[in-house]
Amino acid sequence: MTAPPGEIRVLVNERESVVRSAIARLGGIVCAGAVGDPADVVGAVAATGARVVVYDEAGLGHQAVSESLAGLVAPRAVVLAGDGVPPARHLAGGAFGLVPRTAAPAELGLAIRAVAGGGMYLAADHAGRLLETLTGGSGVRGLTLRQHEVLDLLATGASNAEIASVLSVSEKTVKSHVSGILNRLNLRNRTQVLAYLMSCERIPVR
Repeated sequence: MTAPPGEIRVLVNERESVVRSAIARLGGIVCAGAVGDPADVVGAVAATGARVVVYDEAGLGHQAVSESLAGLVAPRAVVLAGDGVPPARHLAGGAFGLVPRTAAPAELGLAIRAVAGGGMYLAADHAGRLLETLTGGSGVRGLTLRQHEVLDLLATGASNAEIASVLSVSEKTVKSHVSGILNRLNLRNRTQVLAYLMSCERIPVR
């Protein structure tokens, strides 16, 4: 399948159709191919010209996905990860994006676009677990649970509209949460938020 200019070609590694069904609902992203065996990913990348590989780890197994990632030079990968493996292990193994298997298509789209653009994406739950690992569980104190979710999405570079879509709330609600976060952390804008998160290792410095 040939993608129109500007569309992101994705190779899917799954044994069901979870990812392909989600991608079919996204604009600007096309499934260039799918394989059921992680060992076939490297060869399929060359055949499809995919810019991103999405692994459904729940259906494939962590070990098989890890071995496939080890042989993946280019493109970058997004992993639909469960709770059994620490996020730090996924990232050390070569993943650039982590989302839960239950993520809405909109969030999977955010992850694919971020990774295709040379960045990283961690879903709120994975970012929180990684932060606990890095900081010994201290986290960012004084924020509500919803503010933490918004903050984790801000760390990915998501816009207010994108955050609203992922959290199924209005853009006005997101703006309110962002204002609350800025006030609580004594920051003035998103740039300062990102700088703050980098300083406390909540997101990696790129």
